[in-house]
Amino acid sequence: MVAATKTALPTVNDPSSSMQLNNSSKQFSQALTDLRTAVTKARDTCGPLELDSALDMLYGLKDELDAFSRAVDAFELKPLPGETPEGTAQQFSATSKAVGSNMAQLLTAVNQGDEKYTGMAARSTAVALQDFTDAVRGVAATSDQPEQQHKIINSAKEVVEQAITMIEEARSASTNPQDVANQQRLAQVARDVSQALSKCVGCLPGQKDVDEAIQSINQASQVRILEIQVIY
Repeated sequence: MVAATKTALPTVNDPSSSMQLNNSSKQFSQALTDLRTAVTKARDTCGPLELDSALDMLYGLKDELDAFSRAVDAFELKPLPGETPEGTAQQFSATSKAVGSNMAQLLTAVNQGDEKYTGMAARSTAVALQDFTDAVRGVAATSDQPEQQHKIINSAKEVVEQAITMIEEARSASTNPQDVANQQRLAQVARDVSQALSKCVGCLPGQKDVDEAIQSINQASQVRILEIQVIY
């Protein structure tokens, strides 16, 4: 808008209007600069709060998955317009990869002792799990087998629950990165997350291509275990 205003200024013939537009543009530009500075300071100050925000999102996802299960029991879980078994399976595969990748980044951030990066990674993980939950709903809705529907919903709920535990452990580990016990618990939780995600992926045939993302969690946790052993 500031750039457009500068471009338009030469076309304003009325001196009074031109001056007013020029002054308003300068004030607006300065206000944007001040806002950018304030946002940057707020991001640095509120970084740890992103962990709390991520946890709130994940608890909300648990409630959503419980609602999906109740909808299955009531025969009310229906596909959205345009949803197909093939399309939802592809979305499930893509979101599973994103979850595995973001969780590995979260573990790496904690390992590096970067509190700000940890908060950002936790938030990204929560967003990825929201997309993952949406995909799970689609897969379940396009199935006509209640047992299969409950299986994938319950497996997804386990992934979310393990993610909650991981973020809680990440918060403890990031505030005290020298605590060996915290780091050991985090490494164990990372393995639990990997197993839960692998179990959920295994609910559908042909989803083995997400193993690479899941394996990244395992690799990150193994690095942490070796570092702990060296420290210990």
